[in-house]
Parts: sequence; C-alpha cells; structure tokens
Amino acid sequence: MGLSNIRFLNGGYCLQSARFAGSRAWSVRRFYAVFVAFEHPLQGLCLIDTGYGPALRQAGHGLAGRMMKLALPVPKGQTFERADYLQRTHGIAPEDISTVFLSHFHADHAGGLSLFPNSTIVYRPAGLHTLCGLSWTGKLQHGFLEQLVAPLGEFSTRTIDESQFQAGFDGLPGIQACDYFQDGSLILIDLPGHALGHTGYLL
Repeated sequence: MGLSNIRFLNGGYCLQSARFAGSRAWSVRRFYAVFVAFEHPLQGLCLIDTGYGPALRQAGHGLAGRMMKLALPVPKGQTFERADYLQRTHGIAPEDISTVFLSHFHADHAGGLSLFPNSTIVYRPAGLHTLCGLSWTGKLQHGFLEQLVAPLGEFSTRTIDESQFQAGFDGLPGIQACDYFQDGSLILIDLPGHALGHTGYLL
C-alpha cells in the first residue's frame, strides 16, 4: 500500500542570519516552516507537522516568547495568521485531516496545532514531558513555547512509546524505526540531536 498526493507546503517563515545555518554570510534570510500533506489509502488525508499558525502571536507574550521573537523574528502579515489560511492558501480544510504527525515541538513545526481539533495528533510524549518540566530559561534554550501544544490536553491523541522504535527495519540497519501504519508506507525514524523527541519520516 502506498501514499499518494504528497505535497510540501509553506507554513510561514522566520528571519535569521545565514551565518547560523552554516553559511559564511551574515545576511538575513528567510527560513521557511515546511510541512507535508499526503493521503493514505485507508486513513485519508494526513499531515506531518503544521507550520506556524494563528496561535503563534498569543504564545509569544511570555518572557521566553518575547526573547524568542528577538532571536527568531517572524514577520507579521503572513498568511498563516488567518484562521482560514489552510483552505485559502493550500486548499486544505482542517476538518478533512484525519491525522497530524508532529516531528517535534518547535513553533515552526507545531505552531498550527490548534487548527486541528478534529484530527488525531501523533507524537512522542517522552520529549514533551521533559520540555514541560523545564524552567523558562530551559524552554527558551530548547525553543519551546508550551502554549502552542496546550491543545494536546483536549484533542484526540495517539502517543508513540519509545519501545515501538526498533532496530533492524528493512533497508535501515542500525536505525531505530517504527512502521506506523504496518504497511510499509510511513516509517517513523528516531532522529536525536535537533530537538527532544525528534522524529523523522520515510514516505
């Protein structure tokens, strides 16, 4: 069974010096919040991450949020600030999304979570638990705005336990992986380093 209609979508952008992304230049560049839409033959329309979302502006009101705004400014007037931007910009009705997979909890990946109250949200709870227990300085260091993931307490969720990641998946020797749909179409991969509980996806 395979996936279809795979699209990479623009969920907004922040500004940062290219120097901090491996370039020798100090010039300021846009860094886009890309997320993915795909269709599964049985599960329907799904997303991997959400990009930014309307809740981002409210989440940045605390001290950590204000400091993150200075470090990673997100210019105003972007389409993601509209509650209906998914439909207007990408032709996606949030109520049609069956499942949202969160790769990690940075704002450019989980900032639009509040748009999907009718979807099942799939995430790894171990990293989130650690992040929520940090001081505000620790949350700032990890780029974590807790307000953005608050909807997880009200939404339908499915958590991926660490024991579900196993080595020895076909073609991925030594890699910790999880066949989510049990049909080989979507493989979750443990990718430590970038963020706590960071998950990659092989489609």
